Amino acid sequence: MNILLRIVGVVVLVAALCIGFFIHKFGIGYWDTVSDWGATGDFFGGILNPIIALTSLFLIMHTLIQNQEALAQTKEALEQSEKAIEQSNLALEQNKEMLKINNEELRMSRDELSKTVDAQEEQAKHAEMQRFEDTFFSLLEYLNGLKLGSNNNFKEDLRDILQLTNMGHEKLCERERHNLNLSCGKSKMSNYPYVNEYFRALYQVLKFVALHHPENEAIANVEDLKGCKSNSQMKTYSSILRSALSGEVILLLALNCYETEGVEFNKYKILVEYFSMFEHIHFKYVEVRLNSFQKAIDYYYEKGAFGDNKIMAKMRNEK
Repeated sequence: MNILLRIVGVVVLVAALCIGFFIHKFGIGYWDTVSDWGATGDFFGGILNPIIALTSLFLIMHTLIQNQEALAQTKEALEQSEKAIEQSNLALEQNKEMLKINNEELRMSRDELSKTVDAQEEQAKHAEMQRFEDTFFSLLEYLNGLKLGSNNNFKEDLRDILQLTNMGHEKLCERERHNLNLSCGKSKMSNYPYVNEYFRALYQVLKFVALHHPENEAIANVEDLKGCKSNSQMKTYSSILRSALSGEVILLLALNCYETEGVEFNKYKILVEYFSMFEHIHFKYVEVRLNSFQKAIDYYYEKGAFGDNKIMAKMRNEK
């Protein structure tokens, strides 16, 4: 911009000097002839035209130089833009790689968290199962501590309780006679407090297995078990419990859960049926009216109470 102003200033100064010399020599006024006007025009044209042409040339050259500089700057700017774009692309690629790494780390963190949660859940289940087993075996130990067989008169008491008879009830139907036999045995059991104490403890063990086993979260009440199939995990513990019961105790259990009125022993009966507590029942301890006792408990208990007991299955097939 400064160069342009200088060039214009020089041109104006030269033009002013030419006019000044002309006026100083020839003065100011109107010429009388056309030739005088032509000579004046030639004077100013001869002097000013080359100056103006040279000035135009300088201006064109200056414009070209400015354009070249602008093009060079533009080219440099484009090159810088390309470099910036390359750097941006490189940064994007790096960000992409970092994002992949972060995603992989996040996935691994999720997997680790999932494994940790699974491990904690497994530990919680193991701890819950451990608490269940500790309580179960504590109850079983308490039950075994009662040991009906340790009573010196137990054998005689058992025979007395199981002395069932149909005599004097000929007018009753078969089912009524069988129920009367169970009622007779049940009433006799009330005369032996240590027997009743044992079966109360046995009920608590069965109830604990049914309601507190970790695999049985859906069952809240004993009544909900009625008609249901036993859970295999729970049946493992009921089988352990059943294996601790002698043949005499299983027979007494059949009498203990019997009732003709009320629902006092209804839950006990449901548990016995649910866990198939009579699956290994046998009748060698019943010396009188064997067939009557079998039919009596068959009438009273659901089929599930006997599991796969072959003696009871045979009796049902003979009906």
